[in-house]
Amino acid sequence: MTTNVSDFDVSEGAAHGFQVVRPDDFGLLLMDSNEAAVVNAIQRTPPDRFWDYLVGLKDAKDGLPKTYERLTVIYRSAGHQVP
Repeated sequence: MTTNVSDFDVSEGAAHGFQVVRPDDFGLLLMDSNEAAVVNAIQRTPPDRFWDYLVGLKDAKDGLPKTYERLTVIYRSAGHQVP
């Protein structure tokens, strides 16, 4: 996982069994692999703390907008209101 994918040869990585991905894409891969675990984590986290976490993802220097959007959808589907 890197924000600087241009310095990595994707085909060389694949030849050694790994994938070069940006942090935002990695977040999506994690959610795709086990969305139930993400929902469980949301349900165990106080809503205000989780929302602060989401805003931090969106506002970070190298933000994670796709991860933020997907987590916001999951957050809402878990019954929480978006402030």
